[in-house]
Amino acid sequence: VEFGDDGPGIKDPSKVFDPFYTTKAVGKGTGLGLSICYGIVGEHGGEVTAENRKSGGALFRIKLPILTGAVKPAAIAAAALPEIPAGVRILLVDDEEAVLDLEQEILKGKQFTVLTAHSGQEAMEVLQRETVELVVADLKMPGEVSGKDLFFWVQKNRPPLKQRFVLTMSDARQDEVRALVEQHHLHFIQKPFNVSDFLETVQRTLASPVEPTPAR
Repeated sequence: VEFGDDGPGIKDPSKVFDPFYTTKAVGKGTGLGLSICYGIVGEHGGEVTAENRKSGGALFRIKLPILTGAVKPAAIAAAALPEIPAGVRILLVDDEEAVLDLEQEILKGKQFTVLTAHSGQEAMEVLQRETVELVVADLKMPGEVSGKDLFFWVQKNRPPLKQRFVLTMSDARQDEVRALVEQHHLHFIQKPFNVSDFLETVQRTLASPVEPTPAR
């Protein structure tokens, strides 16, 4: 399927599907729409490309696979990712509103129940009054409680959740970060991420076994 126009074209076709990339003025766009489209097409085994036409304007091309026989959607999903029941409660923690918007769009589309916090401190307050099955938190956030601090708080105050904790980060190669991840066997995802990678990390983390809380 092709979509074309006769406008001014695309400023940088190689970046147009990157999360948070936008040419609009501040406050006029988050740069999430095409990233989400890219993820949706990818989840269906297809690909989407963008280019500028020689005659002027932009051209988006979507290619989807042709099925030679009937395949049940449930069978495809089961082969790709563990099955997670709808309604699972997930807490998202990030100081960037655009990141929270993207993560919410991805998870709500899979029928997860989503709670949000804009800081580590706010996340701790949410966890003191709410029950969740998974926490997804940015590693570096302004304020007194970083993502790393939040993990250690969870480890002490909500022990079962320490195995259901996902860090999002842009510096996974740093020695300090790598040591943290390896020492505590943390799940993580590198920023910027695409929709399918984020969803796969969340679902695989939810599918991992959790140690029972010791009896007191």
